[in-house]
Amino acid sequence: MINFWANLHSVYAGENVSTTIMGSGITHISQHRGISPHELLKIMLWTYRVSETRVAHPAILSVIVAPDLIDRINFAEIEAATHGL
Repeated sequence: MINFWANLHSVYAGENVSTTIMGSGITHISQHRGISPHELLKIMLWTYRVSETRVAHPAILSVIVAPDLIDRINFAEIEAATHGL
């Protein structure tokens, strides 16, 4: 994920970026390892936080959540854990 953020920055520097929750779709990480979509999102945001890469303001980083995953994510916990990200 650290490499993902670095590569994303080099390709989309200064532009808005949208991505899905990595591992919840065709890669099926969550199904094989017992990792919930909530945990995958937390991992993504944690790696973004510890990476030296940031989407530069005024660009926006958006994480797309599929409708069938919305009920499986505690957005209040995510917001509290990533406040100021």
